[in-house]
Amino acid sequence: MLIFQHPMYRDFKRFREIIRVFNKYGFALHRLVFFERWTFPPISKQILTNPPQLNLRMALEELGTTFIKIGQILSTRIDLLSEDYCQELKKLQDDTTPVPFEEIREVVELELKAKIEELFLEFDPTPIASASIAQVHQAVLKSGEKVAVKVQKPNIEKKVNADLEILTYIAGF
Repeated sequence: MLIFQHPMYRDFKRFREIIRVFNKYGFALHRLVFFERWTFPPISKQILTNPPQLNLRMALEELGTTFIKIGQILSTRIDLLSEDYCQELKKLQDDTTPVPFEEIREVVELELKAKIEELFLEFDPTPIASASIAQVHQAVLKSGEKVAVKVQKPNIEKKVNADLEILTYIAGF
């Protein structure tokens, strides 16, 4: 395999982000890889006083879809994790950070090939639900019918594939 075809090099920025986020929340993944030039800010006092299960949930949520899905799966695995970890990770089941509306607008308009204003009388920019892969917005069609619009988060497939390659590489350690 050519070195630049390796997942770590193909999406090096994302690889470094994953390591940075886990380090930020007190999980020393930076010890798995050694790059002299890599520096990481010290862990905040707030993070150090948080329960580790809270830090894990926040790290998974910050890293996005792939990691949220992993957390959702782990939340059901009482045979692998303690009850307090499972309870904290269950919060990832249906309440994740939404994507900003402007990014959702782009997805809707690209998929439906028209401006939101041309398609809907109203389109609430605040989602009523946000999960790992999509979020749901209330809207009113031109006919007056109230609908829920489920919108897949942007570039989800590419992000998930890159994350899975990187996680496979990290798991090799």
